[in-house]
Amino acid sequence: MTSPKETIPLSQPSVAGSAVVWQSIAIVALAAMVVGVSISRGTDLCSSIGPVILLLTWLVAPVVAIAAIATVAVLADDRLERIVAGFVGIVLTGAWLFTLVWASIGEAVQRSAC
Repeated sequence: MTSPKETIPLSQPSVAGSAVVWQSIAIVALAAMVVGVSISRGTDLCSSIGPVILLLTWLVAPVVAIAAIATVAVLADDRLERIVAGFVGIVLTGAWLFTLVWASIGEAVQRSAC
């Protein structure tokens, strides 16, 4: 006869703790960035929706994507997956900061100076 400790798991794996969920969140956030960039190119940034598009595209979506990738780096079971996620997070953060500082903000400020 087995003891109850052997047959009943002590903790159920959480769906929120799954690396696959966080990978999906990162992909959706990166896709939202792409959509936001394409929308912001054709939108009057002086309109009431312009600043919202800029905020979502250049701040919220990248931060969500980078945070999700960092979470994957922590939660992944495979060591290689952790290393790749950490590397991708670092590269994405660097690219986002470079783009934010040197390209997009200057153009957005020029276009939105009403």
